[in-house]
Amino acid sequence: CAQIEYICRELLANVKKHAAKPKEYAMNVMLNDHECHITCINSAQRGILANLQLGYGLRFHKMLAERVGGTFKVIEDDDSWIINVHVPLHAEK
Repeated sequence: CAQIEYICRELLANVKKHAAKPKEYAMNVMLNDHECHITCINSAQRGILANLQLGYGLRFHKMLAERVGGTFKVIEDDDSWIINVHVPLHAEK
């Protein structure tokens, strides 16, 4: 699904732009016939989430996920930034 690819690209662009050095990250994409779950975890400068609002790219992809009944959550945990995305996949008829 193109939407899943776009979300993954945006998450990786976000890692490149905002992750603490060294730019360590892990991305997991689980896909089945009904849904897709994406988790991206990267090192982050402490307090970055408090100082950084969702940029245009992440805000746009959050809107896309929610528009189709999914979720897009950003969590700051110590020195890590965790983004969890769930997107239901609707079968075409």
